[in-house]
Amino acid sequence: MSSLRKVGLVLEAGETRLALVALDVGRCFGPASMAQLREQARRAGGISYVLVVASDTHSAPVISDSYPRGVPASAWWTTR
Repeated sequence: MSSLRKVGLVLEAGETRLALVALDVGRCFGPASMAQLREQARRAGGISYVLVVASDTHSAPVISDSYPRGVPASAWWTTR
């Protein structure tokens, strides 16, 4: 099994910052998680736009992104 990778690139033009993120996952995050990710990127890094793509690998864990009571607050979203 090969290792899973993530790659990020931030492009900046004036006051606008775009983050491009590529992940070795089977699918991308759902709308609620993407909204939380974008908000965290905006607050922590001044990122205006976030584009996330998934490689659609079948070697990665399955992302369970269905939260009937809303996206849980967790260490996943903690900035270090």
